[in-house]
Amino acid sequence: MTKETYSFTATREEADQISEKIQEWCKKAKVDKKDLIHLRLAVEEGVAVLCEKYNETKPVTLRIVSKLESYAVVLEYEGECFNPLGESEESADEWTNVVMSQLGRNKAVHNYKANINTVRFSIPKKRYKAEIYMVLAMLLAILFGLLGNYIPESVREGITTYGLDLVSDMFMHLLGLFSGLIIFFSLMNGICGMGSVSDFSRVGRSIIGRYLSLSFLSGALLTFLATFFFKFEWGGAVNQNGVLDQVKSIILSIFPSNPVQPFLEGNMLQIIFLSVFIGVVMLALGDRVRSFKTVIIQGNELITKAVGIVCKVLPIFIFTSLLSIFWTLGFDVFLSLWKPIVVTVVLSFILTAVTLLYVSIRHRVSPFKLVRGLAKGTFVSFTTASSVVAYATIKEDLTKNLGLEEQFVDFTYPIGLNLYTAGYMLIFLTTMLSLAESTKTPVSVVWFILAGFYSVAFSIATPVVSGGALICVGVMLNSLKLPDNGLALAGPLIILLDFYCTASRNFTHALDVYLQAKKFGKVDDSVLQKKAS
Repeated sequence: MTKETYSFTATREEADQISEKIQEWCKKAKVDKKDLIHLRLAVEEGVAVLCEKYNETKPVTLRIVSKLESYAVVLEYEGECFNPLGESEESADEWTNVVMSQLGRNKAVHNYKANINTVRFSIPKKRYKAEIYMVLAMLLAILFGLLGNYIPESVREGITTYGLDLVSDMFMHLLGLFSGLIIFFSLMNGICGMGSVSDFSRVGRSIIGRYLSLSFLSGALLTFLATFFFKFEWGGAVNQNGVLDQVKSIILSIFPSNPVQPFLEGNMLQIIFLSVFIGVVMLALGDRVRSFKTVIIQGNELITKAVGIVCKVLPIFIFTSLLSIFWTLGFDVFLSLWKPIVVTVVLSFILTAVTLLYVSIRHRVSPFKLVRGLAKGTFVSFTTASSVVAYATIKEDLTKNLGLEEQFVDFTYPIGLNLYTAGYMLIFLTTMLSLAESTKTPVSVVWFILAGFYSVAFSIATPVVSGGALICVGVMLNSLKLPDNGLALAGPLIILLDFYCTASRNFTHALDVYLQAKKFGKVDDSVLQKKAS
C-alpha cells in the first residue's frame, strides 16, 4: 500500500494547489482523463463547501491511497458530523457504500466516526477487460493445439501430464479453497443488503420479494424447457431408489451436522442453507448484531478481493486446460458448443419478448416505444457484457425516455443487479446441460432440480470480479459431479453468452423497474408521449 499525505487549511487558494497535486498523481497512476476531471471537480466542490462552512479556518488532511488495484483520495477533518457533498448528514450504511462502489458511483462517500469526518473519493483504475486476455488465451491454445501435430506423442504426453494438467489442477485446488467462502459471504452480504433496503419502506420489501420470486419461478420454467433440447444418460439411481427416495435424500443432505462440515466437504446446498438461515436470524435481531453485519460485509469484500486476485491467473488456466483437451481429445469436442448457444439465445429471447408484451398490454404502451426508450442502455450492455458499465445509460433511458423518477431508479435498480437473474441464469444452466450431454454424465430428475436451483442461486451469488461467473461454474461442476476439465469448455461459452444474456437481463430488468414505478406512481407518462411525438 502506498500513501501520500498533505495537510492544509480549507481555503480557495490551497484548494487549487491540492487539485494540482491530485492531477499530477493521477497522471502518474494513468487514471482515465474523464475520471480525473470528475475527481478534481468533486474535491474542489467539497473543499469549497468546507471553506464556506468554517470561514476558511478548518484544518484538513488529504490522503492519496493506492492499495492493490484500488485508488482513493480521502479528506479528513475533525468536528461535528458535516457532509460537504450536499447530501444527508447521516452517513451512508456500509452495505449501500459497497453497492455504490460496485456501480462505480461512489465518487464520494462520507462517514463519521470518533469525531472525525471522512470523505472518500474512489478512483477507477484504467485497465483492459479481463475478457481480452481470456480470448487471447483461447487463441493461443488453438494455435499450439494445431502445432501439436508436429510434436512427438511422447513429448506431448509429458508436457500434458507434468505441465498443463499440473497448472490446471493447482488452479482448481486454489478455486476450491475459496469456493465455499465466496458463496457464503456473497449470500450473507446480499441478506445484509435486504435488511438495509427493507428498513426504508414497503417499496423495498415488495421489490426484493418480487425479484427473488421472479428469479426462481423463471428459473424453474427455463430449466424445464431447456431439458428438451439435450440428450442425457439417465443414471440407474432413478430406477433403483425412485424419485421420492432421491428427493428425501437431497432434503436430508441440506441440513449440516455441524457448521464446519459444509466447508470441508464443499457441500453447496448446506452452505446455502447455513448462510440463509443465519442471515434470516441476523435480520430478525436487527441492530443488536450490527457489528456482525459489519464483519460479514467486510468479509465479503476480503474474499471478493482474494477471488479477484485468483482470477488474474484465469487466462493461464484457460490456456493450459484447452491445450490439454486439444492434445488429448482433439478439436471435435467443441463442435457441440453451438447447441447451448442457440438454446440460450432462443429461450432468453422468448422470455424478453413475453416480458415486453406483458408490459405493453398491461399499461397500453407501444412495445416499439419501450424498445426505443431502452435502446441505448441495451446496446451498451451488449457491447460491454457489464451491468455496472451500462448502469448510467440505463438510468438515463429510464428517467429521460420513459419518465421514471430518478430517486426511484436509484433505489430499485441496484437492488436487482444481483437479485434479478431472470434469463441470465441460462448461462449456467445450458452450460451444465451441455457438459452433461457431451461427457455422458448420468443424470436424474433430482439432478435437474439441483441444476436449476444452483443456476439461480449462483447467478445471485456471482462475485463482482472478472471471471466471477467461471468461478461459480467451477463450483457447480463439483456439486453436479461433472468433470473438472469442463471448466475449460465452459470458458468460451461463458464469454460468448455473457454479452447477449447481459443485454437481455438488463432490458427485462429495466422493464420490471418500469412496472414497479407504474405501481407506485413514480412515472411521468408525458415524457414517453413527448418522445413518441
